[in-house]
Amino acid sequence: MAEAERLDLHVVELDVASQESADRPVAAVLENAGALDVVIRNAGHLVTGYVEAFTAEEIAHLVDVNTLGVQRLNRAALPHLRGQGGAAPSSTWAAPSR
Repeated sequence: MAEAERLDLHVVELDVASQESADRPVAAVLENAGALDVVIRNAGHLVTGYVEAFTAEEIAHLVDVNTLGVQRLNRAALPHLRGQGGAAPSSTWAAPSR
């Protein structure tokens, strides 16, 4: 779609479990493009099953990715988006169907 519409899109990969990993691609986009137009947060984990089947470490990782991961990317990107005159981050969500 981007090619057909002649859009100059760049997808970057990062690990939301690491602040450094969230900071690095934002800095690279700013260096290469001069601005940050949009941030789409698409990381997340979903677990299903009996809650007692999961260890505390598994639940902690789930919370880290799904909650703190959003905050890490916010910390990396939102100051730049605000400095450019706006800030409207987007998160994607999905849930299993029955």
